[in-house]
Amino acid sequence: MCIRDRYSITKNFGERWSGFIQNVEFPLKWVFKGIVSRKEINAAEKEFEITKLDVIGKIKEGYYRALLRVKDLEYETGNVKLLKDFYEKAKLRYKMGEAPHIEVLKARVELAKAEGNQFVAKGELGLAYSNLNTLLNQPQDTPLKLTDQLVYREYKLNLSELKQFAEKNHPLVRSSLYNLESKKAGKSLAYTNFLPDGYIGLFRMYFGDSSEGRKWASQIGINFPVFSILKNFGEVKEAKSAVREAEAKLKDTKNQVFLAIEKAYKELIAAERQVKIYEGGILAQAEEMYRIANESYTEGQIGYIELLEAQRTLISTRKEYAFSLYNYQVALSELIKAVGGKLPE
Repeated sequence: MCIRDRYSITKNFGERWSGFIQNVEFPLKWVFKGIVSRKEINAAEKEFEITKLDVIGKIKEGYYRALLRVKDLEYETGNVKLLKDFYEKAKLRYKMGEAPHIEVLKARVELAKAEGNQFVAKGELGLAYSNLNTLLNQPQDTPLKLTDQLVYREYKLNLSELKQFAEKNHPLVRSSLYNLESKKAGKSLAYTNFLPDGYIGLFRMYFGDSSEGRKWASQIGINFPVFSILKNFGEVKEAKSAVREAEAKLKDTKNQVFLAIEKAYKELIAAERQVKIYEGGILAQAEEMYRIANESYTEGQIGYIELLEAQRTLISTRKEYAFSLYNYQVALSELIKAVGGKLPE
């Protein structure tokens, strides 16, 4: 809006006027400016969703790690309990003359090692809880009660379907798409600079000093962009370049999303295969081997070394199985994140 006062120019002729002129843009400019703004807002919202996905992924990993540490402590505590029992059995066998004193010493040493491992497991669980509290933005000493278990649940997934789903729904792809639509609207907006804008004016005119010489006047007109044509051509060229850049970014974004999905999918398949190996027989065999060794030791058929080896095999197999479940859950979480926050139904 422009306010004018012509008194200084026409005062010698007894005429003066003052008022305002308001420029009015061509209506299409309003339309395309609105589209640009909406698409930019949509792109920003999708970028915020990407941030949320990153935070959720970190929380899930921290949660599953805490579950793993709970399981590790459970196994180490069970191992201490078993070794205490073995230690008592070894002392009893020594008193009865069925075992040498060195067997009692070995049982005592192994018990001390197990208690040390139990202490380490408690510390690692405490660190896992502190890390999870930090991710949840609450004090590190906040009590946590984990009600879930590390379990295996099979999903029927297809790599091609995952990519198609992500192409339509992934926030990163949607953000790039909105950005492209914004740039296309910006190109159309640049073309509207060749269209004329209008203006309206309202003035108060004064003739002489009498009150009879005062009148209102209005003015309507059109401004043609004659002297800004070269500038407008430059803006159109710049807008076209921005569209090409946005198209390339969208294509690159899709490729990056597809690559992340393929990587996460392969890691999930590998983790799933590892879980099935343990559930398919290794875990059961380790438990059966320990059961037989324990009975044989009680009956005096094998020595403490053989029993200890069977026990170590059982504990390590259980911990490896728990770790495979942890890897599976983390890989599944990474795949969900790579697809865009949820799996296709």
